[in-house]
Amino acid sequence: MQKSISTNKSKLIVKVQNEEEARILVDSINYNKELETFFSAKIPKGISKRVVLSEVPKSYSEEQLIGSIARELNCESSLLFIRKLSKVPFTFATYSLFLPELLASDLLNKERLYLDFHTIFVRRYVRIIRCFKCNCFGHILQDCKFDTSCTRCSQGHNVKKCSSKDLFCINCKSLDEDGVDFSHSADSSTCMVYRRLLMQQIELPSFARKNL
Repeated sequence: MQKSISTNKSKLIVKVQNEEEARILVDSINYNKELETFFSAKIPKGISKRVVLSEVPKSYSEEQLIGSIARELNCESSLLFIRKLSKVPFTFATYSLFLPELLASDLLNKERLYLDFHTIFVRRYVRIIRCFKCNCFGHILQDCKFDTSCTRCSQGHNVKKCSSKDLFCINCKSLDEDGVDFSHSADSSTCMVYRRLLMQQIELPSFARKNL
């Protein structure tokens, strides 16, 4: 056994060298009559889980964010890894957070974090599939039966050949609704079609839905 890390709700994460050592440890706990009354053990399904943090003030550095979350979860910061998702120049940023399954479960149950008077919303990661050829949602390039559409300007060429300075989202244009903004690329997180698809797949309290 390499080391153990305490988490909330009387859980303990034990780091071992390999899967075989993990199985031996789990069996030695679960089949011990003296321990089974007090403990149970299992091997996590995956190395890490991914959650999304939104409404993170851009004044926060990644080191500050990791440190604050580690203190909130009562765990070592070395267990956490983050990657910025949002690319647009807003006041707030969105991050992907990778962390062990048990810690992810605890964090998702909180739904939000309060860090230095800021509310940061937490939701499970949902992957929305978008085709790199036509830029429509719901299928991948290998299954595409549509014509090529540029991610930036929606014209019939590959985005690598695009010279247009104007952004035009082909998906938002297809909504044919008044007041919909088309002036963004098809891969933008501000895309109305993308946000609606996201809302269909995740569960958030009503007060947090605008923070996706």
